[in-house]
Amino acid sequence: TEDRFDTKTIDITYGSNEGAAGMQGAIDRLCERAEAAVAGGYNIIILSDRQVGPDRIAIPALLATAAVHHHLI
Repeated sequence: TEDRFDTKTIDITYGSNEGAAGMQGAIDRLCERAEAAVAGGYNIIILSDRQVGPDRIAIPALLATAAVHHHLI
């Protein structure tokens, strides 16, 4: 086994023009990106809300973490 950590940062924000109704789609896309990262060999996934701003809404961190965890197990 290799003692190597490969990290992937995934944005957990989505367009504010999607409003609250867009959150489910954003969560679905987040889970797909996380699954692709794991399939690509990444073993640490960082969920980031750094892009939040007037035009970007963040999925709440606990919700994003729980959704990705549930999707991957």
